[in-house]
Amino acid sequence: RSYREEEEEEDSELYELGMWIEALRKNKKPYLIAQIVKISNRGKSFDLKYEDGYIERNVRPWGGDKNKSLMSVNVPRMRVTRTGSRTHEVHKSVSGKETYASKRDSYHGVEIDGHMKKMDKKHREREALRKENRAAEREQMKVEMDLLEDEEKKQR
Repeated sequence: RSYREEEEEEDSELYELGMWIEALRKNKKPYLIAQIVKISNRGKSFDLKYEDGYIERNVRPWGGDKNKSLMSVNVPRMRVTRTGSRTHEVHKSVSGKETYASKRDSYHGVEIDGHMKKMDKKHREREALRKENRAAEREQMKVEMDLLEDEEKKQR
């Protein structure tokens, strides 16, 4: 068995129906976003639907075209998206669109829920301090106003 056959066998387990990938359309660069709409030949070839609606049939992950170009030998025809945001179907009505910031945060290991709880606690503490300061300022203003009124009464 050749190295390429082993790669194709591993690739057949990697790709799933409905998965978003990057693929070379007609085996020409650049890589474009596509979705796997059909798996054929026991997972060795796929039908891809590109974002613009174009459907390409019987695409093999490592080329496999009759007119062997240099690109099909060295460069994979299909690959999992680098961002990972579309590796599975996302229900936008439920989860909304994933933003660049959320991708970046998850890549760097930031836990948003934990961070939000920590920040919420911090904001509540600050708000309590602000309320105390405002109450103290109001009390101080009230005392000053009473003093001014007393002085005005004495002057009359």
